[in-house]
Amino acid sequence: YILTCYHVIANAKLIIVGLQDGRFEEAQIVGYDQITDLAVLSVSAENLHPIPQVEDPKTLVGDVVLALGNPYNLGQTVTKGIVSRISNNELNQYFDYVQTDAALNEGNSGGALVDSEGYLVGINNASFKTRVSRSRVESVDGVSFAVPYKLANKVLNEIIATGKVTRGALGFIGQQAGPTNIGIIVTAVGQGSPAELGGLEVKDIVLSVNGNPASSIRDTLDYIADTEPGKTIIFEVNRDGTILKLNMIVAELQ
Repeated sequence: YILTCYHVIANAKLIIVGLQDGRFEEAQIVGYDQITDLAVLSVSAENLHPIPQVEDPKTLVGDVVLALGNPYNLGQTVTKGIVSRISNNELNQYFDYVQTDAALNEGNSGGALVDSEGYLVGINNASFKTRVSRSRVESVDGVSFAVPYKLANKVLNEIIATGKVTRGALGFIGQQAGPTNIGIIVTAVGQGSPAELGGLEVKDIVLSVNGNPASSIRDTLDYIADTEPGKTIIFEVNRDGTILKLNMIVAELQ
């Protein structure tokens, strides 16, 4: 199995994988996940060497990382940088990227981001771009992103097992109550969503989910996403000083 970015192989009629020993193998798509922009391929070749991995790379800001890839079809290249940020980048509602200043160019997508000992810490995804005019977009030097290893590995295993990634969803948006306050302030509720049907309202403060304190919006969203669709989740909320318990049936994220 080979993990890459979905946008690399999207709409491809034929996928050929070049191996380090010079072999070329035709690959088949096992499945993909557009939210993380990851795809899993399979090849029938033997004697393939998996990249070194540990269950938790314990990636920290300041760690030295190397980005492997094939930018502009120049062959395998390596760029070096440090981890700039690992959480709260607010660029994705469902997960946090690993941000690095290692240079990523076209062709780096889907390549490995490894630490100084060669262990996989992420899958290179994109460099940051900004719109400077209505018709012009520029890349920003020193701001690149990778899908973190633990999430990438989870997506990989789920796609191998089922061919896709299934996530739970309730259909609301919130923000952290504050650095010293536990809770998530609900800022929007989708019409007809499980959250609305369960009675959740804008300005409610979510205190806990199934008894788990809502101390982190990221952890809360991860908990909901990991809940099997059809299961019931109990929200404890503060509504204008009144504590309520709301039952919501988790839907599948589409």
